Amino acid sequence: MERLSATTTAVDPSSTKARLAELSAAVQRLGLRRQRIDSRQMLWLGGAVLLPLGVLVVFSGWYGAAHSPYLFEQLPYLISGGLIGLALVITGGFLYFGHLVVKVADEGRENRQLLERIATTLEHMDMVTVPATVSRDNSDDRLPGRARRGASAGKSGG
Repeated sequence: MERLSATTTAVDPSSTKARLAELSAAVQRLGLRRQRIDSRQMLWLGGAVLLPLGVLVVFSGWYGAAHSPYLFEQLPYLISGGLIGLALVITGGFLYFGHLVVKVADEGRENRQLLERIATTLEHMDMVTVPATVSRDNSDDRLPGRARRGASAGKSGG
């Protein structure tokens, strides 16, 4: 029998770093190939497929039942075409509704962030600008000449 001997060799650190960089680049390329579909797109796609498919199934069930003279031949069309088609239409409608709810929630979140930025900007502007002080005395010095005379004439005539 032959004996196997294990020998250890020193690994070059520069080659290890290069191999790790190659591995990292390969992993990043893998992530680019697989695109992720978000939930809003999945809801829209599911509704876009199931709703028309359900309408088509209901129509085909009606067509089959309408062209069959016997009741025992019409019941399978009613069950497969009518009920399954109705279930597909309702499911597709709920998926569309879910898409709408997610879209409204996203828009509400974006609007809230926009309003928060506007409020922060307005607060910053309020801190930067010095508010004008208005004198509280009863003199009409802040009115133009003609308005001052008319205002004083109205006061004395009352």
